[in-house]
Parts: sequence; C-alpha cells; structure tokens
Amino acid sequence: MGIQIDIFGSTVCRDMIRYSEEDEFTVNRCIGGVPVSTLYERPITLDEEALKRIPVSQYDKRMLKIQMNRNVVKLLKKSEADILVMDLADEAMKRYQYGKSSRQSAAYPDEMEAYMGQLFPNSSDPDSPEKKYLPMDAEMDMEIIEKKYRKFAREITLSDENPQGYPEENIVLIETFYAEDYVGDADGVTHAFDSKRKVKERNAWLKQLYEILRKSMPECRIIKLPIFTHASENHLRGIGPLSYHEETYIYLSQALGVLCGTYKKNSLENLFKERGLKNQLYTRLLRSGSVHSIPGMKKQIADLEQQVAVLQKQINELKKK
Repeated sequence: MGIQIDIFGSTVCRDMIRYSEEDEFTVNRCIGGVPVSTLYERPITLDEEALKRIPVSQYDKRMLKIQMNRNVVKLLKKSEADILVMDLADEAMKRYQYGKSSRQSAAYPDEMEAYMGQLFPNSSDPDSPEKKYLPMDAEMDMEIIEKKYRKFAREITLSDENPQGYPEENIVLIETFYAEDYVGDADGVTHAFDSKRKVKERNAWLKQLYEILRKSMPECRIIKLPIFTHASENHLRGIGPLSYHEETYIYLSQALGVLCGTYKKNSLENLFKERGLKNQLYTRLLRSGSVHSIPGMKKQIADLEQQVAVLQKQINELKKK
C-alpha cells in the first residue's frame, strides 16, 4: 500500500495519480467538482429521480449531491489519510442559479449543461427565474469569497481545536490553470481554444483565489504549473483546457513524490525549471512554422539545433545544483 492521500480538486489532481509509480500512492477520498466558494451555502435538495435519468457519469452525480449537501469538509476529516492534494480549477466551473430571494446556485461540469433545470425543485417555476453564468462574470464579492476561504482553512487544518484536520504542511496545493491552447493531432501545431471558453478570464480569476488560499494556509506546500503547458487532443477525457499532455502529469506526480519523500531523483525546484525549459523548446518547435524551401529548412534546422544545445546546457547545469 502506498502513501494514503485525499484529493479535493479538479480532474488534473485525479489524472496525475495515474502517472505515479505503482503502489506509490493510495487514494482514500476523491472529491471533485466542488468549489470552495460553494461549501458554506445553504444545502439544496436535488430531484433524485431526475438525477438518475440524466446521462452523465455516476461520479459527477455523486459529486453534485456532495456539493449540494455542503459536507465536503466533514467527509475529508473522516478520512485516515494524512496528505491532502487539492487545486482550485473547479472554481472556474459554470454556475446554475434559480430563485428570486434565496438565489440558490450550483457549480456544474459542461456535461450537465442541458440538464440543470431538471434537477432542482421549482427551478422551472416562472417565479423562480434561472440563469447560467461563469463566476468571474458575476462580479462576486471578493470579501465574501475570502471569508469562505479563511473558514475553509481553519476547518481543514490541524489545530488543538481541530484535531481531525490535516497538518498544514501536509496539504499540497497544485496551482492548476487552464491551458490556452492544444496540440493538434493531425498537424502537430498549437491551436488556441475558442474565445468562448474564456480561458484567460478563468485563469485571472483562479490567480486571485490561489493568492487568497496561500495567505490562509501559509505553510501548505505548492506545486506550480510550468510555463508553456499545452492541452492534448488525445487525452482520455477528450480535448479541453484541463486535458494536459502526459509530460505535465508525469511532472506533477514526480513533484508530489518529492514532497512525500517517494521520489528522490531531483528537487521540486529543479523539476519545475526542467519541465519549463523542455516545454519552451517543444513550443518553439511547434510554432516554428512551415518551411517552403530547402535553404530555408536548413537554416531553420540549424537555428533549432542551436536552441536545443543552449537549453540542454541549461538543463545540465540545473541538474548539477
């Protein structure tokens, strides 16, 4: 049995474990699709029969019920794991809201887009208008958000008053952001995600929230996402801004191994720098453009070989440190 961990975060946290060594980690609790900002709202009763009928995964259905019950912290504190791995990418999920006075709301994955209006009692009532929105478009009160994050930090971390919490240094925060582009399978070049996905806006929103959580849990451990992280068109979950290339998941799993003492081949800082340098080289190759003549091709190859030599030298120097 590997080191027992709990996961509270997006698909990125779950996917990275598949790239860890066999028996390196054992996942005890795995909770996703539940933004921290939803934890302290009033519980909402779902229409159970409607939930059974909608064609989405059983996992997504369970997570929506957990979100509506507002019992994430309670579930995590019942776990026997000592390590909590989390990110905040789910904060950028779409929200569904209905009602005039109570203004009940829920975060949901894209797969549930067409079914949200069926899941809440009275949500189809004309006196309880519904709407769907992204949180950064709603001008959410950051003071309220920050209070929720501080409360979450108090409830999830170990203290004399909270003996079931995780030691703060055993909380690993992965700073997950949405990839701005993906690598095409057919042409091998980068393609920007459609502007409708609002990747940059979502990342700006997430950046604020990571800063708030770091201030609320200053002793937590941080794993940063390297520069030039791309999404993959061949991801198991399909193409999307959180469907990274496998090299990114390998880096994340190794970084977690460093923090847990199971990976001793390099330091966290060196892994981050090395992955960033390799990503930078890979991106240059992808964006080098078409070559229409032999002389042009030779010059481009020579330039790229020189870049490779410089970057390899930098990587070697980092490994010596």
